[in-house]
Amino acid sequence: MDLVRNTSSELSSALSETAFRKRRRDRRFSALTASLMHVAVKLWPKPDWALHDLTGVSDRGARYWVKNSSPMHAEALAALLKSDDGHLFLDAVMDGASPPWWVAYKQSIPPPADGIDDAA
Repeated sequence: MDLVRNTSSELSSALSETAFRKRRRDRRFSALTASLMHVAVKLWPKPDWALHDLTGVSDRGARYWVKNSSPMHAEALAALLKSDDGHLFLDAVMDGASPPWWVAYKQSIPPPADGIDDAA
């Protein structure tokens, strides 16, 4: 009987550790998704439709991104970076970062004329 209790408590402990790690990972991605969705909402009147068209994600998936209830996957991020407004999404990804290559890149391009960076 003790073996069953020990195994059960070990399993419970392992599951709670896994759940904790998943929540921590999801919070990290949700900050990135939130930054990207901030740009999308500023750019497009119907951001979920635009995200669906650009990334190929389902309508529901795009709505989840806009509500920040689901992390964005790498393929979708790549599609946004390859779009006409990719520089704005790259800026959202690199927010707060200051590696030398990023600083040099930012200094080499003119500021965007659309005012999205000013509102961020």
